[in-house]
Amino acid sequence: MSPTHQTNQDLYRVFSLGLATNVITQNEIVAWADGVILKEEAPDSFVVELSLEGSKDRNDVITLLKCFIGPEMTPVAGRVVLGFIYRRFVDGKMSLKNAVSAIDRLIRTAGLSEEEQRFMLPLDDGYALVTSGTFGTVETIET
Repeated sequence: MSPTHQTNQDLYRVFSLGLATNVITQNEIVAWADGVILKEEAPDSFVVELSLEGSKDRNDVITLLKCFIGPEMTPVAGRVVLGFIYRRFVDGKMSLKNAVSAIDRLIRTAGLSEEEQRFMLPLDDGYALVTSGTFGTVETIET
């Protein structure tokens, strides 16, 4: 039995937020959709549509996802993308600059709690101070 749109809304929110923060690529989404199509007897039409999005602009894919899920972003999606940022940074697949940029975008768009946002807010300023040579060390920001 194929997953329905309703059961995949959080996953699609993760895809949308991941694309918007440059943490997830279109190729990864297309590969996921292709895998579902190969496994499912009757794949969901939206999954098929995502599979065909590989040649489109990243913003077109985000728009397609947002047309389906709406503008609301759930904290769960933000936390999942934050986990992706952490894992990719720790594995050396994401630079500190890109990780800080993605986290800054999450703060503004992911619907995270005020406490979570307050915890992450100093990263962007700290990174700017370090890279300008004003204050701090890269190691402090990485930690």
